[in-house]
Amino acid sequence: EYITSMTSIPGLPAATNAGVKPDVITFSSCVSAWSKSGNIDAAERATGLLILMETMHRIGHDPELEPNTIIYNAVLEAYARSSGSNINDGEGLKETCAYKAEQILKRMIRLHDTGRYTSVKPDAISYQLVIHAYSKSRLGGAPQRCEHLLKQMEDRRNAFNDVNLIPNAFSYSACINAWAKSREVGSLKAKSAFAIYTYMETRYRELSEVDAKPNVVALTSVLTACAHTRVQSSEDVKEALDISNKVWEILRSGIYGKPNHVTYCTFLTVGTRLYPVSNQQERETRLLAIANIFRDCCKDGMLCEEFLRKMQASLSPVEYEELTGLAHDDNHVVLDNRDLLKEWTRNVKEHNNHALNIKPSIHSNNLQHPNTAQQLQTELSKSHVKKINTMEKFMGSNGHYSRDLTLPAQTTR
Repeated sequence: EYITSMTSIPGLPAATNAGVKPDVITFSSCVSAWSKSGNIDAAERATGLLILMETMHRIGHDPELEPNTIIYNAVLEAYARSSGSNINDGEGLKETCAYKAEQILKRMIRLHDTGRYTSVKPDAISYQLVIHAYSKSRLGGAPQRCEHLLKQMEDRRNAFNDVNLIPNAFSYSACINAWAKSREVGSLKAKSAFAIYTYMETRYRELSEVDAKPNVVALTSVLTACAHTRVQSSEDVKEALDISNKVWEILRSGIYGKPNHVTYCTFLTVGTRLYPVSNQQERETRLLAIANIFRDCCKDGMLCEEFLRKMQASLSPVEYEELTGLAHDDNHVVLDNRDLLKEWTRNVKEHNNHALNIKPSIHSNNLQHPNTAQQLQTELSKSHVKKINTMEKFMGSNGHYSRDLTLPAQTTR
């Protein structure tokens, strides 16, 4: 409405102040506001503003309204946010947003390469936003599409010698996350996620690309891929566990940052979901793995309520109480030793008074330090549908960077 009141395009209200008119900064600010609004039509409204600005520039030949990379990236951000939102309009909003974001990226490339708008030059942020949109969409073929976009970014960097197109940790992490959230079956998602991490590490270590340095987010995403393996065979379990244990060794070494409370929750999910429990020996192995994760989590001060909730959901009341010394309660996390609580939760950055829902313990005599755990030996438009169906043909296949699915050496936990 603010922009409308400032314009003098036929059919729109005349400007109330002849000396006031919108420019590309004005439009970019409004687009950014829509991007962050959370409205279901935010991306479409942002696109509408971009079209309005381009129309005004074309009609009035106003250099201050020439579109640039900033406003196009603001529109891409609106689609990326919509793709990752919890909004459900019943018409496949997330899927549409990812596809439309890529169409806007293609338009940026076309406008720049044809010389129509040299100021509209796709950069790393442009690609990252589209990759992010696909990684949140859960579309069939989305992770393969993310790898295609990452490869395209590297190809354009080499072709134009453009330092603004160097992939960074966020770029690689979004691709890994796309595999982790995908509907791929078997161990493909875990192996592909680890292959992208390996490529990322190679770029950092061997080619000295500092921005590609792996971090906790990327490694945690690989663990997520392992934890949510859609198991088809015992071999899938073995491969996913081998990868997760290798990633955990890297995280515990601290070379790319220490695991945080989200990482611990994710690794706990690996243990609770993947370890088989068909016989007593397997159940004891699973319990010992969970005990070790709990011990390390408390030692690092990363215990959070979600972690304990996951333990309660995956263990019997007796196992939970013997392993933690805490009373099993479906509605509360029970702990009466406040000093020990502070020690176990001291490094949780999001820790606050509600981090743990506590009530007095009736098993205070059973309270033990986690070190004792070591003792446990026990619907869319037709054109969109066609495009999406085409993408889904790539399900079950590798992307450009995940072709090398060499597994890490087997480790034990």
